[in-house]
Amino acid sequence: MKFNIEKKNFIIGLQNAQNVADRKSTMPIASNVLIKTKEESIECYATNLMVSVKTTLQGEIKKPGGITASAKTLYDLVKSLPDEEDLSISFDTTENHTAHIDTNKVHFEVIGMSDEDFPSFPDYETIEFKSINADVLNDILSRVYFSILPEETRPHLNAAFLETDGEIIRAVSTDGHRLSKAEATLEKSLELSDPILIPRRGVQEIKRILESTMGDIELAVGDKYLFLKNDSVVMAVRLTEEQFPPYGEVIPKDLDKKVVVERASFVDALRRVSLLSAEKTRGIRIRLNSGKMDVLSRNPDLGEAREEIEVSYEGDEFIVAFNSRYFSELLSEMDGEEIILEFGEELDPCLVRSVDNDDYLGVIMPLRF
Repeated sequence: MKFNIEKKNFIIGLQNAQNVADRKSTMPIASNVLIKTKEESIECYATNLMVSVKTTLQGEIKKPGGITASAKTLYDLVKSLPDEEDLSISFDTTENHTAHIDTNKVHFEVIGMSDEDFPSFPDYETIEFKSINADVLNDILSRVYFSILPEETRPHLNAAFLETDGEIIRAVSTDGHRLSKAEATLEKSLELSDPILIPRRGVQEIKRILESTMGDIELAVGDKYLFLKNDSVVMAVRLTEEQFPPYGEVIPKDLDKKVVVERASFVDALRRVSLLSAEKTRGIRIRLNSGKMDVLSRNPDLGEAREEIEVSYEGDEFIVAFNSRYFSELLSEMDGEEIILEFGEELDPCLVRSVDNDDYLGVIMPLRF
């Protein structure tokens, strides 16, 4: 195989590959990128068996073929080449699967492997794709990403739930201690036959593609995969085949204590007061009185903190405890100057939403002190 390609083009495909390739896999080939040529293009593939990506690049094909080699190594080497405008790279392979990377002044030789054993890319040719605005999809996934359970031992929580009725698209996630729900109105009709569960690692990689896509992206679901594609990239994410919790039952209703507070003031108070909270739980107390809210923390080894905030609240004194990080992460994804906190009893969850719109909300379970 031999081709010429500009560095700025090659680095795009190699970066996509090294983001996905699994460097910790017991299968050496899963940490590699597959590079092969078509008649008029170069394709870079990578997979970690959960997420697969294909990037199509333009270059000058001189001899067809394919090779697989360490995705990180190739990316690091090509990235290290001089940042000259329109720098051209010659990429050549030998029969013993060694890749030669040449510019006018730099030469690398990289030991690779045969491309014959590289896992095949999931088939998407016969599936119908629909368009969705990349920013819209990225926004709702970003707003629920933080509350996806990081551990893969509970796959139904290690994923984002995605559903649409054609007009509204909705993403939900929960780690068992908190829940976030984001939705948006679609400019173009998009329907999924059934809701899907996208694993956390898949959400992470999907967000990378969405952030680099201008305008619309194509989306389809088929044969246990979610597919996304733009002009040069196709990504396949294996969906989680588990049952997501009935999130509608988790969102509390008819809570009798309602507080309106300036979001920035609450965020600042949480940041300061949590400095003296217990490191393990990040526990803080919220004490409500008519017209004010105290945010308190106490750490026997460090000391204690209290900050008073003016709020809109009419009612009896009420004290409840929460993990401050859960509030901070949720509030960082919220828009608007004011938010509404709704409480029930001491052990009831807190409902958090913006005063300005209802397309995003969070539920936080209290701590027992």
